[in-house]
Amino acid sequence: MIKNRVILNAIAVVLVSVTSCSDKVIAPRFTYVEKIVQIKPGYGLTQVKSILGTEPYDLYVDQNSGKAIYTWLYKHNERLVSSKLLDKKEGAIAGDDRVKNQSTLYCIFDKDYVLESFSTEAGRADAVRLILFDNTFRTVTSDVEKYNAFSLPSDRTDIDLNEKKSGTGGLFGKKK
Repeated sequence: MIKNRVILNAIAVVLVSVTSCSDKVIAPRFTYVEKIVQIKPGYGLTQVKSILGTEPYDLYVDQNSGKAIYTWLYKHNERLVSSKLLDKKEGAIAGDDRVKNQSTLYCIFDKDYVLESFSTEAGRADAVRLILFDNTFRTVTSDVEKYNAFSLPSDRTDIDLNEKKSGTGGLFGKKK
């Protein structure tokens, strides 16, 4: 009995030693932002996979419509830079390349495997805020085409909250 216990303990020690010495782990395949910006709606699934350089990570299918959401994991390229160089010109390109921050890309394909749209995890998180901003912007001005979401034209630096829209003015429809 004691002899069997000693043998089992010896086997356990050997197994723990062998497995703890391994420097390999299972990891998913990743793509990168630099590749994601190359895909466009209208591309086929095969073309998207080729551009991203890897197979999808996961798949969600609507059995009724045939539409599918394929997901890919991606990472951001970053640099490890000395804090002494961070505010200097050479710090803009110096450093060792690193990849960080796993995120998910969501691609919606129609039943013919044509890409309809895509979004990242960050894009999905910002979507509600961006829709609210767009709806608010359209409420306060009737001249939406005159403005760019990223900058105002040089001849116009403000938005008049009392500007008339369809016979009403102001943020809540009443002119003060």
